[in-house]
Amino acid sequence: MPNKVIKSSNDRIDSSEQTTLRLSDDIGKMADRIGTMADRIGEMAERILKTQEIQAKNIELTQKSMLELMQAMTKQMEFSNKLMELMFNKGGNMTDKQLPTWQLSKSTEPAKKSE
Repeated sequence: MPNKVIKSSNDRIDSSEQTTLRLSDDIGKMADRIGTMADRIGEMAERILKTQEIQAKNIELTQKSMLELMQAMTKQMEFSNKLMELMFNKGGNMTDKQLPTWQLSKSTEPAKKSE
């Protein structure tokens, strides 16, 4: 009887060792998978940072372009205002017959059609 108890205990220990070894192997595999996922996450983070750097440069260029465009439009409006003021002041004493053709549509006479 004591031999049966010892044999049973030894079988349980062997089984327990095998289970522990399988668990250890599974944990190792899971750790490898986690490491691989961490590497992928790191690569993705690097790509995100690179994209943000590119986007920041693009935003900066767009802002500079918009500022230049607004400055050019402001200069154009200033020039147009000066031109209109000059035309208004010079044209104020003209009769309808002396007005340039582009202004005839604003006069009391109907604009002439060119043939």
